[in-house]
Amino acid sequence: MPFFAFHKQNLGSGATYEPLTGWQYERLPMAPRGWVVEMNYNASAVASANVTVTTGSDTLAEDQPVGGGGTDGVIPDTDKPLLVDVAAPGDKIKIRFRETAAAGTVDLQGWVRVTPL
Repeated sequence: MPFFAFHKQNLGSGATYEPLTGWQYERLPMAPRGWVVEMNYNASAVASANVTVTTGSDTLAEDQPVGGGGTDGVIPDTDKPLLVDVAAPGDKIKIRFRETAAAGTVDLQGWVRVTPL
């Protein structure tokens, strides 16, 4: 089960962050029946960032607020995925955070796990 944890400190005002860029499983390899994609993420402050999440042609979240209350540098519980999708081989997983507070910085943390069906 490939697993990717990420942490971004001090995402600046209006900046964007795509944590999966360059990850080996950003574009899913061949698997006989596809993949289960699970993820969770949070921010250190409420109302400080929005997120768009896609797997292939499925949009799982479109410019939605990221939940606050996360502890800087501590990834969310890996037993509690926030989003789950079934994806096909060749699908690209994309997570794009956008800082929205425009008055400081935000810390983001999360994880992605892909499991062949």
